[in-house]
Amino acid sequence: MIFAVGGGRAVDTCKAVAEHLDKPLFTFPTIASNCAACTAIGVFYNPDDTFRDYFYPTRCPEHTFLNTKIVAEAPEALLWAGIGDGLSKECEVELASRGQKLFHTTLLGAQLAHSCTNPMVEYGATAMEQCRQNTPGYALEQVSLAIVMSTGIVSNLTTDATKYYYNSSLAHCVYYGSTMVPASGGKHLHGEIVAFGVLTLLTYDKQFEERDRVMRFNRSIGLPVTLGEIDLSEENLQTIADKAATVLEWTKAPYPVTKEAFMQAMRDADAAGKALLAAEQ
Repeated sequence: MIFAVGGGRAVDTCKAVAEHLDKPLFTFPTIASNCAACTAIGVFYNPDDTFRDYFYPTRCPEHTFLNTKIVAEAPEALLWAGIGDGLSKECEVELASRGQKLFHTTLLGAQLAHSCTNPMVEYGATAMEQCRQNTPGYALEQVSLAIVMSTGIVSNLTTDATKYYYNSSLAHCVYYGSTMVPASGGKHLHGEIVAFGVLTLLTYDKQFEERDRVMRFNRSIGLPVTLGEIDLSEENLQTIADKAATVLEWTKAPYPVTKEAFMQAMRDADAAGKALLAAEQ
């Protein structure tokens, strides 16, 4: 059997090894920054950190062992980024599956996705403080389970390698596009950039009230609300959009997505974030 110990890239590497060797896989995530530890999806990158492709093993890990004491002793920035990534699950699955004819498995995943945002918003700040103090507690437990398990189970229920994919959408398009900008994708954490991607998605879909709610939460724990906070600017938007238009998530919306509208959504989300910052001064 294979034990995968570490973060997302370590775990996903072990998934590929387990699949090729036909061995059972058990995961031991040492951080709560993503849902890799329980999913039947692997995300792989090129040596320069640009996105490469997805890998779909035939089964998810046999069991995930999540120890919040270990999570509490890990760098708090990784939990922080995990919250940013976890915030994408509900809005992305809702957008990707909207208008689709869902059957039991995908319907279950879409409904479970609605349980992913509120634990982050309700317990996120306290969980961050517990991580900062290296002391596990109820809030850290709830947030860690939401990041690793809830979002991961949703991924498993809403993804099939050949038949359907409702797992993510425009928020991750921002991230994959940013990997083409070394100053951003090579410097900032995955979930940190996805957090701004969530604001972009909600802006694109005209969910302004929810965007502003998430934006206020982002601000409360220091997640980005502007392009500048993730070292992106107007001159990078075309590069991001060009890369985003090549990934699977680009097509996962109930309407055609255009590069021009996508770039405008990033501009508008950035403007809303700047307005929020200005209001605080």
